Amino acid sequence: MSNIRGMMQLSQIHDDRVHQLAKIADGIASITIGRIVIINLHRIHLEWLEHVAGKWEDSIAATGHKKMILQKMTLQVIKEGYLSSS
Repeated sequence: MSNIRGMMQLSQIHDDRVHQLAKIADGIASITIGRIVIINLHRIHLEWLEHVAGKWEDSIAATGHKKMILQKMTLQVIKEGYLSSS
């Protein structure tokens, strides 16, 4: 898997919220579900991440099961076509 931080060039991003969203995306990228490997995070629209980031954060805080929540959200991302899979 590619180095997600390198792909997104976080060192060149100055907005704190974008940094936070990139960290969430980085966490999703590390999850493999069956044969699906998430690799093309640069195709995610930051506006969409902004929209769902609150849901991720609330769900993770409420359940404490970060990996489970991220897996569910990753499947939703795939269904909606925001990420490609290989």
